Amino acid sequence: MSTIVTSKDKASRRAGVSLWGNPKDAVHKKKYRPGQHGGQGMHRSKQSEFAKQFKAQKNARAYYCIRLKQLKNIYKKTSSLSGNKVNNFIGMLESLLPVFLVRAKIASTIYFARQLVSHGHVLVNNKRVDINYYFLKPNDEVTIKDKMKSSSVVTESMKELRIDIPEYISVDQETFKSVFLHRPSHDEVPYAMDMNINLVMESM
Repeated sequence: MSTIVTSKDKASRRAGVSLWGNPKDAVHKKKYRPGQHGGQGMHRSKQSEFAKQFKAQKNARAYYCIRLKQLKNIYKKTSSLSGNKVNNFIGMLESLLPVFLVRAKIASTIYFARQLVSHGHVLVNNKRVDINYYFLKPNDEVTIKDKMKSSSVVTESMKELRIDIPEYISVDQETFKSVFLHRPSHDEVPYAMDMNINLVMESM
C-alpha cells in the first residue's frame, strides 16, 4: 500500500524542487534525496517515459498529500466527464478540503491543513467535517471553529503563507470565512513548479 510522505522537506527533496515554493525549503541546501543513500545516483542518464510519468505522479501525490488509490479514483471520476480532461482532473484535486485550506491561507502547509480537518476544527456550511478526502462543491462556505480563530498556530500560519489567494476562492480574513467559488482550470492554479499534469494522467 502506498504511503503519504508527512514531511514537507522530504517531499521536496525527493522531487528535487521546492514543491510549494518555500524559500526556506531544505531542498535549496541539500541537493540530494533524503536517506542514507540519498547522494547516490542523482546524476543519471536520460529518464525513460515511464520514469518521467512515475516521478510526476509522486510529485502530485506529495503536493496534494493523497494516496495513489485516491489519485487514481479522482482520475477515473474526471476522465468520464465532458470538457477538458486536464481541467476536470485539476479542478477536482483543488476541491479537496485540505488543499482549499492552504489556498485560503487558513493553513500554512497541507500537513497542518489535514490536522485541522482530522481534529474536527473545520466547518463546511456550518457542519463539522473531519474527513480529509472530502470534496467541496461550488459555493461551499468553509470556516474554522471559534476556539481556533484565536489560536497563535493558525494566525501565524496565515502570516507565513506566501502564496496569493486564487480567484476561485473568496476569503474574509476577519471572520475566517472562505467560499469555494468554482472548480478551477489548470491555468488558475498557483503552482510553485511545473506539475506535469499530462504525465500524471498518463501514469494512471
